[in-house]
Amino acid sequence: MSDQIRDFEARIGRINRAYNGGRVTYVQRADGLLVPRSRSRLRFHFPWRAMLAGFVAVVVVKGFLLYYLGADGYNARLELMLENSRYSELAATILAPDPVSSWAAMRMIDAELVLRSL
Repeated sequence: MSDQIRDFEARIGRINRAYNGGRVTYVQRADGLLVPRSRSRLRFHFPWRAMLAGFVAVVVVKGFLLYYLGADGYNARLELMLENSRYSELAATILAPDPVSSWAAMRMIDAELVLRSL
């Protein structure tokens, strides 16, 4: 009979945890009394790592395009994009050469020269 009661109480405990969403826990005080304590909710955290990864990806792509097309070819394509729709203008503004992507392109040119000299 005691096994049945333990099984019943275990099922009731699972039901209560599911009902409460697992947010309520019980803490035993020094005098032995069990006191319910609710867990804090998960909070939204801004995805800084994803933003950094996206920024690095954009810089690498822009640097590669500057390296592959050359500065003149890259600027000519950006001018064509500026003449089109608003979305193309926005893309051209984002893809405009900046010091970081120019630096990445120069490092790629240096790496190519080193590899050709081997």
